[in-house]
Amino acid sequence: MNLLLLLLLIPLVTNAQTYTEVAQSIGIHHAHKDLNRMGGGCAFFDYNNDGYEDLYLSGGNDRDYLYRNNGNGTFSEVGIAAGLASTSNYQTFGVTTGDIDNDGDRDLFLTTFMDTDSLGNDYFVNNKLFVNQGNGTFLDQSTAAGITDSTMSIAATFGDFNKDGFLDIYVANYLDHDGPIQDSSGNLIGIMAQGFANYYYINNGDGTFTQSANGSHVMDMGCGLAVAATDYDNDADVDIYIANDFGEWNSPNTLYQNNYPNPQFTDVSISANANIGLFGMGIAIGDYNEDLHLDYYVTNLGANVLLQNNGDGTFTDTTAFAGVENGWVDTLLSTGWGCAFFDYNNDSYLDLFVANGQIPMPSTFRATHPEDPNKLYHNNGDGTFTDTSTYLGLNSPTIAHGMAYSDYDNDGDIDFVAVVIDQAIPSDSMPHTLFYQNNSATNTYNWVQLKLEGTLSNRDAFGTHLVIHAGGRTFLREIDGGSSHASQNTSIQHIGLQNIHQVDSIVVYWPNSAPQTFYNISINQRHTLVEGQINQHIGLEKQNNQLEVYPNPTAQQIHIRLQEEPTSLFDISLCNVLGNTVYQRKNCTQSELTISLEALNLPFGLYYLKIGSLKTKNILFTSK
Repeated sequence: MNLLLLLLLIPLVTNAQTYTEVAQSIGIHHAHKDLNRMGGGCAFFDYNNDGYEDLYLSGGNDRDYLYRNNGNGTFSEVGIAAGLASTSNYQTFGVTTGDIDNDGDRDLFLTTFMDTDSLGNDYFVNNKLFVNQGNGTFLDQSTAAGITDSTMSIAATFGDFNKDGFLDIYVANYLDHDGPIQDSSGNLIGIMAQGFANYYYINNGDGTFTQSANGSHVMDMGCGLAVAATDYDNDADVDIYIANDFGEWNSPNTLYQNNYPNPQFTDVSISANANIGLFGMGIAIGDYNEDLHLDYYVTNLGANVLLQNNGDGTFTDTTAFAGVENGWVDTLLSTGWGCAFFDYNNDSYLDLFVANGQIPMPSTFRATHPEDPNKLYHNNGDGTFTDTSTYLGLNSPTIAHGMAYSDYDNDGDIDFVAVVIDQAIPSDSMPHTLFYQNNSATNTYNWVQLKLEGTLSNRDAFGTHLVIHAGGRTFLREIDGGSSHASQNTSIQHIGLQNIHQVDSIVVYWPNSAPQTFYNISINQRHTLVEGQINQHIGLEKQNNQLEVYPNPTAQQIHIRLQEEPTSLFDISLCNVLGNTVYQRKNCTQSELTISLEALNLPFGLYYLKIGSLKTKNILFTSK
């Protein structure tokens, strides 16, 4: 029976799908230089708006590299020409990108550590904000923008936390001081650590920021190595989740709930069961089980943790059941860093990649394996995963940290990069960052890609949720402003569809406006959706000419008017996005009806109306 299962499984998880490591052949020559094995961030974004996503790689003790996508499957390094030569003057760890001024191009935010003065003294360097000039170059505006705080910063994320249409920045800071915890015999049993307080920069809308972590109650002092701006509770404002190192003995992971319009956040880590104590390294965001609630995967030294969102503000650890522990290599511990959910083979299920790279630990404490292969877990569609790393050629035993994904060659499948740490300085040794190109020539599965542009919301549409209805299934995706480990994935949403040949509808939950529903979506291509724009090549559904529904959106009640007097009895049903009926009225006769949303005590969101034989599922409204 086990043999039969194996024979059935191999074709399923491979689907004639392989990855090829092509970094140097496509022009990427890079390794993150750091003796301490920290950082290693990367970001995919289109800095010059030519329709091809470029790649930013942090350098550590080396300068940062910006690789321009040539549009033919190769890259050219343009960092110095783009105005980024000064990154060689300080140590950089992480990178994230966002349009801080809503002018249509992405700006850069870099997390930094320190530099050395002429006397050989080390000093902290402030994080760096490089503003895109729109001509292929960036200008360091850090000081002018108020980004002047300096400490050991690792990860950052963009999010419009106060919903004013401008992107704010949250920064996870690392270690201030540490020391051993020993038993009575002097054996190491733990690590005492204190982190620097994190930063929370509120965008003032004029090119400047105000540091407000203390006043907003988000001044976490764990040793942060990853952070994500994400709406975990589906209430249309962006929350903050932080992965902290040394969390087993000190500050565990922290979840801050956004109380918008109240500017102060609430630490709900304990009540949400999100306060896991780990050597927290990276965060992946994705609805892997298709219940329309975002789940989170956190990497660790030792077994990682998969937090399944219960939809009621709490999480359940489902790591063991899902089979994604990534905990050991032989008898020694694995060390996980960057991670992300994405559908590598377009079979419609979110898979999971984990970048691994050893941090040496005492053999008597938490011994780690020096050769720690990366992992790609295939989603089996039943809440479990299968390790397909060896099948797909992804099990490189390098020291990989940051990772990010993108369909960089616009061929309809996901490629990704894993940043490799090189401890040798200067940069003349063998290790190099890995770039895995997806070879999809034999994969005939369908897909669709969605690029969003905010107008009332921030231009990048960070914080937006998309609900895709196709083939009788419903998929949830979120656009976030940076996660993984000190890195940022593409903001273009890629949805694998397997053999589904039609996308019925896409509901876009913009941060600052009523949801929009799009229909007539062509598959196997990329679409751009602009907030509030109705004359798009993807059609907004027009109201059925046989009835009126108003006001839409509404905050109190909805009115229904039939254009003709009914000639027979009919039923009315109100359904949520899951298809569940939340209100029903049978045997109606009148041509005008009213439904009170307040009386029904419905949560804010999107609902569909069905009227008798008209089956008008395409009439929608929101109660917010």
